[in-house]
Amino acid sequence: MSEYLENLNEKQKEAVLAEDNTLILIAGPGSGKTRVLTCKIAHLKANNTPSGQILAVTFTNKAAKEMKERLQHMLGEEAVRYMWVNTFHAACVKMLRENYDKIDLARHFTIYDQKDSTETLKEVLKEMVQSELPEDELLKEIHYIRKEISTAKNDSMSAEDYSHIVADNQVYSVWRRYQEKLTQSKALDFDDILLKTKELLEIPEVRQRYRKKFSYILIDEFQDTNKVQYDITKLLKGDEQKLCVVGDLDQAIYSFRGARPTILENLDQDFKNARVITLDRNYRSTKSILNYAKAIIEVNESKYRADLYTENELGDKVQLYKTEDDQEEAYHAVKNLNMKKDGSKAILVRTRAQTRLFERELTNQGTPYEVIGALRFSDRAIIKDALSYLELILNPEDYKALQRSTQNPKRKIGPKALEELQSPSKNGNDFISKISNYSGKNKGFFSYLEDLSAIQIKLEDSLSAAVQYIAEYVIKVDKNKVTETDNAEHLEELYRSAKSYEEENKREDTVEELGVIVNLPTELAILDQLAGYLANTKLSSSGDNSEDNPNKITLITAHASKGKEFDHVWVAGVEESLYPHVNSIHDPKTIEEERRLLYVAVTRARKTLSLSCASRRLFFTKDKGAMYKSPELSEFIREIPRELFITIGAKKSRLNPKEDVKRENKSFFHTLTTKPTFDLTSRVEVVNLFAGDEIEHATRGRGKVISITNTRALVQFENDPTTTLLEITKSPLKKMNK
Repeated sequence: MSEYLENLNEKQKEAVLAEDNTLILIAGPGSGKTRVLTCKIAHLKANNTPSGQILAVTFTNKAAKEMKERLQHMLGEEAVRYMWVNTFHAACVKMLRENYDKIDLARHFTIYDQKDSTETLKEVLKEMVQSELPEDELLKEIHYIRKEISTAKNDSMSAEDYSHIVADNQVYSVWRRYQEKLTQSKALDFDDILLKTKELLEIPEVRQRYRKKFSYILIDEFQDTNKVQYDITKLLKGDEQKLCVVGDLDQAIYSFRGARPTILENLDQDFKNARVITLDRNYRSTKSILNYAKAIIEVNESKYRADLYTENELGDKVQLYKTEDDQEEAYHAVKNLNMKKDGSKAILVRTRAQTRLFERELTNQGTPYEVIGALRFSDRAIIKDALSYLELILNPEDYKALQRSTQNPKRKIGPKALEELQSPSKNGNDFISKISNYSGKNKGFFSYLEDLSAIQIKLEDSLSAAVQYIAEYVIKVDKNKVTETDNAEHLEELYRSAKSYEEENKREDTVEELGVIVNLPTELAILDQLAGYLANTKLSSSGDNSEDNPNKITLITAHASKGKEFDHVWVAGVEESLYPHVNSIHDPKTIEEERRLLYVAVTRARKTLSLSCASRRLFFTKDKGAMYKSPELSEFIREIPRELFITIGAKKSRLNPKEDVKRENKSFFHTLTTKPTFDLTSRVEVVNLFAGDEIEHATRGRGKVISITNTRALVQFENDPTTTLLEITKSPLKKMNK
């Protein structure tokens, strides 16, 4: 047996060895999907698939890095060197840079992150709206318009496509002007990267070249794919290319970003004869945690569901803490986790607003902590200031980089002076050339040009030398004692990131063009490496630079926790208006996603899981300001059998679970009538169940089978006037003795 197949369970081996044209892997949390993907790539290599023909797409940069490291350990660095192991965006950037001239792009286009896009939209609105809008109204408009544009782009729409389906063309007008500004600066926003790649692959010869290049495509977290990503996938996959996707509909939590779980759900319709393999053994959590998680998610209907089981120990029971208010909740969470001396620890919150009290309590108790899911490293002002110099050197037509870099340090270069540089000249929009030929009175431009020239010289030596020069001699750190140390540390981290990047991505003096290796001029080699570094930095998420520290507590949103795991997890605020969120309570589909979000949160835990709710919680509203509310315990928690958790700090309050949980929406909610008396992993074989049989369901109690169609049973539960359709193979059932 090949070494990479050792210690895989039977389902994992089946997935690794499968040679189907289209393979769908349904991977529940903790089921070892990353190991399966890396072993599958090792199997492809063992069967003589060239490294350069493998494209593996991950959800985050950190996941891509971890996969590369695993593959290097298994196969060696040389075997992995030519594989494409990237996020969707990073893979698309590579394709665009290789074919920039095919769709009228600059070779070294700038990437605008969300903050850059917001600032550009702000400029557009100020130009288009004659009357001065209050700042809060302006930000509200920007948020709405940016979301509209991003959603449309994720749905594979151009501005013109959008204008044909909406009656109000205000957004369209802003979109057009916004896109013009990006074009002038030779920039793409995150969504443009995907749209432009789709446009590129629609060119027959380019599409054929990449189909010839990639014989095997693997895509992780496929439930979070949006339409334009799926369009790209279909353009890359021809009849000869093989596709393996990994996903879990129960972990689809990003529809607000444009993700479409229905793409995974309907994949077998687009690709006939697709094979489905379910990875159902959980290696992460204890039995107690897994049973609790399954009780949360089993209420949702799902076409594909991993019927998870684990051979881990039973472990401690899940704990539900009830506190008088949110301050007491924070105190108990930190105190409880500080008592855990072994392993990683995390507090998961539903919204960023919840982090304030936990940060204060962590500080009060002297606990080291890290916040993930708040501000990305590259979004910090000091980092954006430093990177803006490199962005202008890479793309001298990037006006936003010019604006930012001229303001740190202060050089008395104001808006009027910058506007003068925008006037037409023989140098076009090359701002570095314009400044070099500047003959005006503003002396700030001369010192600015000196800094730019020094950085360019350092860049010839190395990327890290240029970053070090910017950090030590150009950027001025705020002397405010509160921020000075932090900013200095951030600049040190920026230097380390540049050093690390150049060690992993050496400057290449050759490049492949249309299948031919050609020599690359030194200047282009320098700029290509710089472009890769800036793209890598811009496309990283807030958790990509996280470092392990056994003593710290990680404070993270439930959404940002996806793909992570911790030994000890505390899920805060399991109440109505948070789980489900107040903005989601009117739509059954979004409530289903909220339930999936809580499922994702609790399945991050390995050894212990605690949840908490407060009798009083401080909320901030725009109209009424700060006010206390008395929330009810989340309906998702009230539906869980009492045997699966213990309650701590229970008092007579609105947070006490009800003996019977009833809901009016019969298409979604169910009635819990009796306590289950058996394990949630219990199943009844389809062939052994008949109409008229009396059954017991692990969370819905006793009932009678009315009819059976294929693998689904129509059941009438006691004390419930409605009937319920159950998937027999996935429902925790047992037959009652007659």
